[in-house]
Amino acid sequence: MYKYILKKFIIMLITVIAICTVTFFIVHSIPGSPFFQDKKNMGSMLVRLNEKYGFDKPVTTQYWIFVKNLLHGDLGSSISKRIPVKQIILSGLPNSMRLGMVAIIFIIVTSFPLGIIAALNRGKFIDKLISGITSLGLIMPSFVLGAFLLYLFCERLMWLPIGGLPSPLYYIGPVLTISFFDISFTTKLMRASMIDVLASDYVRTAKTFGFSRKEIVLKYALKNALGSVVTYLGSTIGIILSGTFIAEKLFTIAGVGQYFVDTIMVRDYPVIMGMSILCSIFYVLSVFFVDLCYMIIDPKIRLK
Repeated sequence: MYKYILKKFIIMLITVIAICTVTFFIVHSIPGSPFFQDKKNMGSMLVRLNEKYGFDKPVTTQYWIFVKNLLHGDLGSSISKRIPVKQIILSGLPNSMRLGMVAIIFIIVTSFPLGIIAALNRGKFIDKLISGITSLGLIMPSFVLGAFLLYLFCERLMWLPIGGLPSPLYYIGPVLTISFFDISFTTKLMRASMIDVLASDYVRTAKTFGFSRKEIVLKYALKNALGSVVTYLGSTIGIILSGTFIAEKLFTIAGVGQYFVDTIMVRDYPVIMGMSILCSIFYVLSVFFVDLCYMIIDPKIRLK
């Protein structure tokens, strides 16, 4: 067990380092400079700014300076906001975490029952209704749904407020924007997995032994249908927790996602790297969480 965790930790560390390295060189290979946004920063001023932030050095040198500072817990300072990157992340992370956790819980408590209901009523009206709604969720982009919710329920009907997350009512719009696609995909995945499991031999054997439908679904079918669903949710959790970009931007929520979008537009390299590190950490942790869930779902994995 300990060897397994240590092995996974080493893999996660290597993955984070690889993501950060690739991101660093990609970002610095893009033509242009963050100082070109302001025409006043031309000439000698531009030279001094490049020297201050180390952009006058070779990219490889800049990378090793970045790694050295990172090992000391220094992510640098934002070029556009003139404040430490760590402060930006710490100020926006609580809102993103709260919003992301609510969205993840909503995805799970909604998609699992819907997928099971659709599978148990295959071909019936309720199955067709759920399939129709989830098909709509798969083809509708998040920004379109968010803009629609913002216009209809926030501006026209004024049923939903916007601007931060001071009360539960403020979560409705952004959570729906974040989760609608994932609910739709997870529901379809759960339905397909349940249908396959319910058609298996051991389920038919359980029926012949007189087990009730509820016992078959909860004790046997559900556990075996969770494999592919957990795999998808694992990667989704990492993406959601690292920053809900569209929802934060549309509903004016001061989270890391909104900061990330703003800094990409102005090529704020230190903030982009800080956000990339944060996203990669959340992602590898979510993959590790999936592996732990597999061990719970299928104890045989512990022996491999």
